[in-house]
Amino acid sequence: MELQRAIKKGIIFALIPDENGKLQSCRFTGTTVGLDGKMDETFRPSQAFIEGACDKFKDALKGTKMAVDRDNTGKIKEVYAYCSWSDLAPNKPLC
Repeated sequence: MELQRAIKKGIIFALIPDENGKLQSCRFTGTTVGLDGKMDETFRPSQAFIEGACDKFKDALKGTKMAVDRDNTGKIKEVYAYCSWSDLAPNKPLC
């Protein structure tokens, strides 16, 4: 419960599937603050947080096939996923 109250930011990740729907890449794309979702252009979580979150997404998607959507040029679109960041556990993604 204490950790939930300490959540300060939402961390946004872009997940990109390959042609077969397997997770090809995961990258940090931005941070939101509070419940209103305002962007925080100055905050970037630690590399340990980013790697931990991407590992969680890989584990969660293991054995599943992501939907492959394309833009009007044929490029595969990113899928956005979110994790919470807490100052009580700054290197532990809550996804």
